[in-house]
Amino acid sequence: MIVNFNETYIQYKPYLLKIIKRYIIDFDIAEDILQETFFLIWKYNHTFRNESHYKTWITRIAVNSALSYLNSNQYKKSKLENNFEDFKEDLTMSHPDYDSPEDCLSNRQDLDFAAVKIQKLKQQMRETLKLYVFDGLPYQDIAFKLNTTKFNIRNRLHKARWLVNPD
Repeated sequence: MIVNFNETYIQYKPYLLKIIKRYIIDFDIAEDILQETFFLIWKYNHTFRNESHYKTWITRIAVNSALSYLNSNQYKKSKLENNFEDFKEDLTMSHPDYDSPEDCLSNRQDLDFAAVKIQKLKQQMRETLKLYVFDGLPYQDIAFKLNTTKFNIRNRLHKARWLVNPD
């Protein structure tokens, strides 16, 4: 049981933040998860049974909070958006075939339009497209990763391509 929550916060904050940062690179998100961790410690303090050290118990809460974030749709969506932004930047800024800044700008507008369409796709299609386009995985590996068939992956990619560019 926590005798003084403020003392616990001051004592364990640096340690728990370090633990969370092993899983979460972004400092702002790591701090959010740290706050969530302390909320959970406060909320479930009465369940601590003294079967292990208190530090072990709160460490497990911090690790579980970080892992929950990594498994969340919020994280997957932000990762997909970041990958797509990196892809667009690489393509538009370093492509040797552009003769002028106007060509680069025109292509960037096309990519922005495609990005909007990709964000409107269903989660399954976006994830499949990400694994195929950005990660370069073959159909079989994508099927294994998403726990589906190679046939479904082929259909998802076909439909996603059509929805993004129906011409």
